[in-house]
Amino acid sequence: MDKKHLYFQFFFRMKRIGLYLCIFLCSTAAWAQINTNRLLDNGKSALYFDDFVLAIQYFNQVIIQKPHLPDAFYFRAIAKIQLEDFTGATADCSEAIKLNPFMPAVYYARGFAYKRLGEYTQAISDFSKALEFTPNNEHYLINRIEAYQKIKHFDKALEDIALLQTKKSSYKNLLWIEKGSIFLQQGDTTKAMHAINTAVKTDSTNPDSWGARALVYLLKNDNNSALTDYNKAIAYKSKNIGHYINRGILHYRNKNYTGALSDYDKAITIDSTNSQALFNRGILRTEVGDLNNAILDFSRILTIDNKNDEARYQRAIVSLQIKDYKRAKQDFNRLIDSYPNFPPAYVGRAEANAGMGNIRQATIDRYHAQKMMEQKTPVNQQTDKHIATTEQIAENRPSILDKVSEFDNSADKQNQYNDQLRGTIQNNHTQLKISKCYNLTYYAPNHSLRKLNKDDLVIEKYKQEYKSQLVICNQEAPLTDALIAHHFDKISALSQSIAIQTNNKQLYFERGINYALVQNNEAALDDFTHAISIDSSFFLAQFSKVAMQYKLLKYKEYELEEKSPTPAKKRYKLVIDAYTRVITMEPDFIYGWFNRANVLFALKEYKQAIDDYTQAIHINENFAEAYYNRALAYLFIDNKTNGIADLSKAGELGMYQAYNLIKRFQE
Repeated sequence: MDKKHLYFQFFFRMKRIGLYLCIFLCSTAAWAQINTNRLLDNGKSALYFDDFVLAIQYFNQVIIQKPHLPDAFYFRAIAKIQLEDFTGATADCSEAIKLNPFMPAVYYARGFAYKRLGEYTQAISDFSKALEFTPNNEHYLINRIEAYQKIKHFDKALEDIALLQTKKSSYKNLLWIEKGSIFLQQGDTTKAMHAINTAVKTDSTNPDSWGARALVYLLKNDNNSALTDYNKAIAYKSKNIGHYINRGILHYRNKNYTGALSDYDKAITIDSTNSQALFNRGILRTEVGDLNNAILDFSRILTIDNKNDEARYQRAIVSLQIKDYKRAKQDFNRLIDSYPNFPPAYVGRAEANAGMGNIRQATIDRYHAQKMMEQKTPVNQQTDKHIATTEQIAENRPSILDKVSEFDNSADKQNQYNDQLRGTIQNNHTQLKISKCYNLTYYAPNHSLRKLNKDDLVIEKYKQEYKSQLVICNQEAPLTDALIAHHFDKISALSQSIAIQTNNKQLYFERGINYALVQNNEAALDDFTHAISIDSSFFLAQFSKVAMQYKLLKYKEYELEEKSPTPAKKRYKLVIDAYTRVITMEPDFIYGWFNRANVLFALKEYKQAIDDYTQAIHINENFAEAYYNRALAYLFIDNKTNGIADLSKAGELGMYQAYNLIKRFQE
């Protein structure tokens, strides 16, 4: 059995059918060093088991050892796509193409990433390039079909479908459905119905065919035929959530509220975050008088998407009915902020104000609403259309694109791993907070994914001179009772030594570190200050002193704002000045730049913070936390392009939290 067949047989067993099918077929390079070979294989294994962050770390090591190996960039791009870091994936694919422009799977991967970024023209170009090498690859063609549809090049999409239909495609039935969908988008229901009828005849037991035809009937207001076909689709064990939503709508229109509720419940059981199912159930519950549960449905939608104005409007209306005037007013306020020419929002807010006893404000709102309705403008009408007040039809078409155009569909599932570092970790919510300042300590976390930044030469010199276990990190380790007792004993021993050697700067410094570990921060600051009084050139004591000053400032900042004659902002400036002195003493000490940047960030001086993070990166180009924090600074000044690029680099270097932010800011 040849190597190519073995690769195909191995990958056939994988649970994903998208771009993964091409992964092993494009590995053409032969490598000399067995350790690089093993690292690459480990990375592939991590990909197979959905350990995408770990896979990236293996491929990073291969790239360090063999930067001219295109496969490592390609596989790393695959991992990044799984984490929805499409910007980073396009960069890696481009690098692979520079090294070897004859790898069709790499063009396909980059095209896929471009497609997910909404850059459809570039995606089409890459899919077309991949097809130059392998003209009969149905995965490449299907993705190009989708990209053509996105930019409304329907004729081109139909040409690709026709090409696939001339081949022995495993998606023959779905191709007819896709063809019908395109005709629908073109407004030709006759051709759409003909194509989908062919799909039904081709495979009469396929629920997708029945569901597709039902949707056409539904759009044509042939409700009885639509209901018959949805019943068929569901009888054939359909797993398409749209079939249940739309049959629920038909039951609702027929006043079969029990059947409608059952279908909406089933849809929500399949996907508890489906806004259409929740919205429609909320509408139904409102109509039957189940108002509190209706509010729960609309509130769940707003938890999923806080910008869903339809759900906010419905919640506001129902809140009025249960006399929750406060919440109703809050929702109407939000709607008026977004749609200042929407009369119903003013009417609703007037009712809420009246209910709360704000008669004057209610009168003003009614006046505004009346004037707008008397002077109906295109803007008013457009707003009315934008905010839906009736049930929402689901686009239930069983697109062939859903079957083969994605790497996998796990992005829509809850992370199946308890381990937060495995699987689609971009779905683990990350707070929008910068990585903390660095401090000197004796403990650093045992990071399973990456090597933390190596100790600076100044720290190494100190450790060798004093036989110290000192390290620097920005994650405080929780101490056990035994360790706490140990550090109190250490403080006692150091105090006895200081009583004898009153001018020993190292003893004061080490005691300060121990005080910090047991959270006696004032005592720690005193010891660092004393060490500096003995030797003002004692750099690590200078750094630890300002780091402790900032830590205490953060802890007490609210109290300082209230009671201190020196405003907290001014105290922050003093900390910045102190870090500037630290940087002057050791310009290559990256943690001085990083910590000062964090203080600037806290003052919302984002551009200056970016400059400091950039300087830290210039000194150490693998400083993941600096990329991460600089990304947030960019995002806060609305520079999303640079922000996402830095998040991509931070994720590549092992800061897995970056992937959730990439996902959120790309949407």
